[in-house]
Amino acid sequence: MSLKHALLGFLNYGGITGYQLKKFFDHSVSDFWSASLSQIYVTLNKMCEDKLVTVKEIESSSAMNKKIYYITDKGKKELVDWLREPAKIEKIRIEFLVKLYFSSNINTEEAIVQLEKLIGVLKMRLQYYKKWVKHIEKEHLLKENMKKEALFWRLTCSYGIMVRENSIEWCEECIEEIKKFNLEGFKNE
Repeated sequence: MSLKHALLGFLNYGGITGYQLKKFFDHSVSDFWSASLSQIYVTLNKMCEDKLVTVKEIESSSAMNKKIYYITDKGKKELVDWLREPAKIEKIRIEFLVKLYFSSNINTEEAIVQLEKLIGVLKMRLQYYKKWVKHIEKEHLLKENMKKEALFWRLTCSYGIMVRENSIEWCEECIEEIKKFNLEGFKNE
């Protein structure tokens, strides 16, 4: 996936500024796809050149005028074509798993502490997803013109919830295995 396709997806809901796009990213898909504000603007400029989006400058009382970006028909076609392509299963990069892989180099208590810290982070992220689902159900699911969007937003969040719940369970199992390892009399270095 390219950033272009994510931006087209957001722009398909209506005209929006680059700054607002960044906020939407941060509040919706940032757990599995992120972008900096500078990346967003570079991509938007390229998309303007490719006629996937248009931009309208609005006078503002601040020093800089606002630029509102809109998806074009060509951009909508690009989005739909991309949505119809089979998704690629991409390799993931999770720093914690690499650290865990080499954790035989620290004592087991330290490894347990790291897993407990991860559980705390995962629980916070899980709460975020659950709140987001409630927000979707409260603010969008009841709106007749947003029901379909709300369904797919909620399904995406349910993936995040499931991954976090399973990751918490996995961390707890890891902790139990490490504790069992220590109790069986192995040397704790």
